[in-house]
Amino acid sequence: MMLMKLELVEGLVVKRPSRHVKTPYVADVQMKDQMKGDQSTEILAHSPSLGCAGLADANAVVLMEAVVRDSNKCSHTICLSIQDTQIIGINPKIAENLVESALTKNCLSILRNVRKYNRETTIRVDGHVDSRFDYAGFDEQGRTFIMEVKVVPLADYENMAPKERAKMDFSGRAPSSKVASP
Repeated sequence: MMLMKLELVEGLVVKRPSRHVKTPYVADVQMKDQMKGDQSTEILAHSPSLGCAGLADANAVVLMEAVVRDSNKCSHTICLSIQDTQIIGINPKIAENLVESALTKNCLSILRNVRKYNRETTIRVDGHVDSRFDYAGFDEQGRTFIMEVKVVPLADYENMAPKERAKMDFSGRAPSSKVASP
């Protein structure tokens, strides 16, 4: 069962923040099909996770989705970053949309037959809770749920300060042994 389909194009981040739009959420990106020619056209791409610790900064190869809104100055949104042989999700909305598809298609084993849910639900109880959650709803038996979806695009072998990490050698460690850091 397909949960989600993305139509992506490849590009190379030239500069972030853009030379044309000074917000850190916009990057100048050169489209892949134009990277080989003498004449290159740069587009503006929305970078929802900022530079994501270099994954969407200058010289990063990224995969983008075309924007459908006419009012947006950006023609594309950066979704994924290609690092060596890894493709890393750096757009938090992709994970939320994937989970929503799983909810509607009844694919979550711990949450079956959801009858109703709302996205980005704010829950306030004076003096106790004032939070926004990605999903809140109930299943066919009336059991309520609250769900928060998180994307962890960055992981490392050890949770330590950058100065300490620079002294370490992780060349013998498998990439699968990395863990997300808080």
